[in-house]
Amino acid sequence: MRATVADARLSGEALIAIPARFGSTRLPGKALLDLEGRTLVQRVAANMLAVPGAEVVVVTDDERIARSAEAVGARAFVSRRAAESGSDRIRHYLDDARPAWPEILVNVQGDEPLLEPEVVTALIARVAGDRHVRVATCLRALDADEASDPHVVKGALLPTGVVEDFARLPAEDGDPARTEADLACPRRHRWLAHVGAYAFRAEAFRAFTDLPPSPRERSERLEQLRMLENGIAVHGVAIEGRPIALDTPVDAERVRAILRAALGARS
Repeated sequence: MRATVADARLSGEALIAIPARFGSTRLPGKALLDLEGRTLVQRVAANMLAVPGAEVVVVTDDERIARSAEAVGARAFVSRRAAESGSDRIRHYLDDARPAWPEILVNVQGDEPLLEPEVVTALIARVAGDRHVRVATCLRALDADEASDPHVVKGALLPTGVVEDFARLPAEDGDPARTEADLACPRRHRWLAHVGAYAFRAEAFRAFTDLPPSPRERSERLEQLRMLENGIAVHGVAIEGRPIALDTPVDAERVRAILRAALGARS
């Protein structure tokens, strides 16, 4: 079910693209980790296939990941071009394998196995329902134990609902002794946890990926900072729950425990 130009002519207005590379820095090969009978990439893709009316494609650098995604019904595209980020890999797919871009593009990070399809449906609706919104992303409550964890990316909203900043640690000083209640952006708005899903209007994604990596993006390894540093507004969509981004072996065990509990409840 590998994506081709012919497939693209049949696509709808929303495309969910899942970047998944083999050589993860913190956990190499994590896209193929077994999570209670399905790989990580299969868990993410299967959830996204439940989003109504959206096309789903996994964009990767590895044939094994592509085959794994195809086994659950997702399309897959393997790019041989070097890519600095997941967004760059998606751009390669749009440029190399599609005759036309979708109206709305959703980038769902390949390490979000517990991200529910209803969340991405709401994210698409946020962009589709307001022509002034060019980019939207998800944020959730930040737990106290996550405040100083650099694996948990933080975002903060202005009263307008626009994201003021992203950071791995509290933006002021990164003091790990600070509690969640103390965390605030320079304008004193509360930090939230960022969830790895973005919805873009096509022109916004093109503009974003046409830009070179920004200084803070390189220093914090957060590509979303490229948007903020270049005046591309990112709107926040608050969600309930705590989907876990799988970055470490500890995260993998936590995800397995959640899946086991969910599967046990259904049996």
